[in-house]
Order: sequence, then C-alpha cells, then structure tokens
Amino acid sequence: MRQPDPEVREGIGTTLWLALFALLFLVVLVRNFVLGASEVGMLHLGPLTIAPFGPLVSLGVLFGIHLMRRWCTRFDLDWERVFAAVGWMLVIGFVGSHLLDVALYRPEDFFDPAVVLDFRSDYSSFGGVLCGGLAAYVAFRRGGVPLLRGMECTLYGFVGGWLFGRLACFTVHDHPGVPTTFPLGVVIEGAVRHELGFYELLYTIVLFAVLFVTTRQRRPDGYVVAVVATSYAPVRFALDFLRLRDATYGGLTPAQWACIPLLAIGLYFLRRTLSAPGTDAAASRVR
Repeated sequence: MRQPDPEVREGIGTTLWLALFALLFLVVLVRNFVLGASEVGMLHLGPLTIAPFGPLVSLGVLFGIHLMRRWCTRFDLDWERVFAAVGWMLVIGFVGSHLLDVALYRPEDFFDPAVVLDFRSDYSSFGGVLCGGLAAYVAFRRGGVPLLRGMECTLYGFVGGWLFGRLACFTVHDHPGVPTTFPLGVVIEGAVRHELGFYELLYTIVLFAVLFVTTRQRRPDGYVVAVVATSYAPVRFALDFLRLRDATYGGLTPAQWACIPLLAIGLYFLRRTLSAPGTDAAASRVR
C-alpha cells in the first residue's frame, strides 16, 4: 500500500490540530458568553488539582513544533538542525519571560526567591520572544541554520502556538482590563471588564489565518517578520491602554515601549520584502 506523501500527512495533522483548537475555543466561548460561567474551571484528580492554563500552553508548544517541522519540509530547511535549537528556545524563553515579567512589572519582588522561583505564573510575552529569539539566534549560528529563514520558521511556529497560549490566558483571565460596557466584556473580579487575553486571541486567529494562507508558497525572506511585527505592534500598543494594574514608565507600559522598536523592525522588513524580486527568484536565491 502506497504511503501518503509527507506533506499530505503533515497537512492532515495541521487540520486536526486546528480542529482541536476550534473545539476548545468554542467550549470557552460558550462557557463565558452563553453560560455566563467566567470563573476558572478546575479538574480534580484525587490529590491533584489541574488548571487549564498549563495543558493549553503545552498544546501550544506541541502545535508550534509541528508547524516548524512542516515549514522545514516545505521550504528546504534542515529540520534536525532546527529542532536541535527548540529545547534551548523553550527553556530560555520561559525562564526569561518569567524573570523579565517580575523585573519590569514587579521590581520590588525581584529579589524575593519565593516570587522569582515560582514559574507557575507571571510571564511576559515580549520577554519570552526576546529571550527565546536570542537563544534561537545563538543556536542557529552554531548549528549552521540560515539565520533569517530559521527565525521565520520559528516565528511562524510561535504564532500558531500562540493560539493555544492566548486561549490559556483567556481561560484564567490573567490579563484583566478596566470596566466596560463593551459586548465582549467578561465578568472578572466582580465586574464586567475588557478581557485583553481574549482580544489578543482574536487578533492571533486573524494573524495566523493570514500567514497560513499567504505562505503556502515561498515568500521573500523577511515576509513573516514584516507581517507579524507591523501588525502586532500597533495592536498591542493600543490594547495596553485598557490594562488594569500594569506598571508604567513615562506613562507607557514596558510592552508599549517594546512596541516602538518592534514596529521599526517590521517596517524595515516590510520595505525589504516589497523591494525584493518575485517569490520564485527569492526562493532560488536562498535555497
């Protein structure tokens, strides 16, 4: 019996992953907006209490790795070399994300071991991207992976994994906003508030859909960076004005300050992408 083509198998796998996400997303939507049960659900297994955040983040990591592997298959990257960097990206990204969150948002607790060593909560998305990106840079350079192509593969996987990651944020409401009468507001801490994890999840769904459709064929190097950076920076900058209890420096949150250089990076790669030769020419040049 003829074995299906690897690309076909991975395409089926992606479909199943997206179906799982859609099912979980629907369950959380019904729970919050139909049943009005916005409190976090817990699963009790004997002495164990399992919250949804950890399992959803784990699913995001696995889906991101799946997408990275598919990217490597489609665009002639050495998966084994790319995968060798994944562990470093995850460990350094998670640790750096937590440490930067404490340092920037709760600096008074940075020298408290009980807080610094508690990796169950408090993560900065920008911190994770920065630290994980630096780990990828070093690993790709040492492993002989083409730097920009490897980083785009990683970023594509990150955006896909972020679907489950922001769904996790939505389930536990760890990004509450100011009170609102907006129809998409959620009851958090006894009041209807903006749910910024939910808003960013909606953005991520659109972003991933755009990347999923437009990268079916090879794009000029820098395309993924241009799309992600130029769209995320203004979205995140605007949403942070709705945040509750966030630390600010000069009137802006740490994430808002980070959005400024991120937008500049995105515009640089957007200009580079628009001025690049056609997709086929760019593909032949980098392979």
